[in-house]
Formats: sequence, structure tokens, C-alpha cells
Amino acid sequence: GWAATDALQGAVVGAILIAAAIAASVVSVVGLLGWVGVPLSGISAMSSLCAVGFATEFAVHITHAFLASGASAAAARAEAAMRSLFVPMLLAFLSSLLGILLLLATTFGFVLNYVFKPMICCLALTYFYGCVTLPLLLQALNCLMPKPPGASAADASKAASGATFAAPDASVKAGQMPVGEGGAARSVV
Repeated sequence: GWAATDALQGAVVGAILIAAAIAASVVSVVGLLGWVGVPLSGISAMSSLCAVGFATEFAVHITHAFLASGASAAAARAEAAMRSLFVPMLLAFLSSLLGILLLLATTFGFVLNYVFKPMICCLALTYFYGCVTLPLLLQALNCLMPKPPGASAADASKAASGATFAAPDASVKAGQMPVGEGGAARSVV
């Protein structure tokens, strides 16, 4: 199993990368707001606080899934993390985007300039940093990460050959997916 030092090393590197994603998101949101002509005020500064929340949400889940992956190759670990989290992260992004797009129905220029623009910038940048940039950084900095528990040389050769997808479970019928231990399959259509 993992030694305590390996777990601590993974946690420290993961925390540093999460903090970097959060800092990059906040700095980018504030910079982009100035570029699109939104003056910094108490209301537009709230988007910076929202950037911390959104960036944390995206980055923590991706980093945890990367660290918890049993694969030994960095690409296989990133692929496993994104395979399990891409759809939920995309749906979180789209649902937030839908809520923000409803602000376009207003006739108040104040709302468009001080709420809509900052929130669109915040959402787009935090999604980009969390779901595009962070997985790439995790792969590039894999040398700083401890080898995950259960990883073997066979995993590395499997990842190198491109055979990283698991075979589908034959007990699950088409159009259904399993639900936890002992649960019945549910329809996905």
C-alpha cells in the first residue's frame, strides 16, 4: 500500500496545483474584466470570489480522481480522471451557463455590465483552467507524484499500448448502467 510519505507527497503536490489553478483563475478573471471594460467595483469583485468557488470545485475533483487512479502512467491517470469526471463537469458548466445566460433577458445595462460579463468570464476561465489546463499539468508533473497504490508495470505497458479502456460489463443490458452494489440497473435513455 501507500506509505504515509507517499500519501502526504501526493496531497502536497495536489494542493499546490489546486492553489495554482485557483490563483490563475482569479488573476485571469480580474484581468479579463478590465479588458472587456468592466470597472472593478464591489459587485464585479464578487465574480473574483465566485472564481475561487468554481475553480476549487473543478480542480479538487480532477486532482483527487488523478491521485486516486490506480494506473501508473500519467496519461492513463489523467484519462481515468477525465473519463469519470468529464460529463459531470460539463453538465455543471452547462447548468451554470444556462443560469447566467438568463441574465441576458434583463433590460438593465447595469446587470449586463456588472453581473453578466463578470460571471461569464468567471465560468469560462475556471472551467478552462480546471478541466483543460489542470489535467495537462497533472500529466506533465507526474514525476512529482508518488506511484499510486495497486499500480503495476502491467498498467504502464497497457497504457503505453493504448489499451486503457475496460471491457463493458456483460451483465448490463444496452441502454442501462449499473447502480452501486446490489442495486438494479437503471435506464440511461
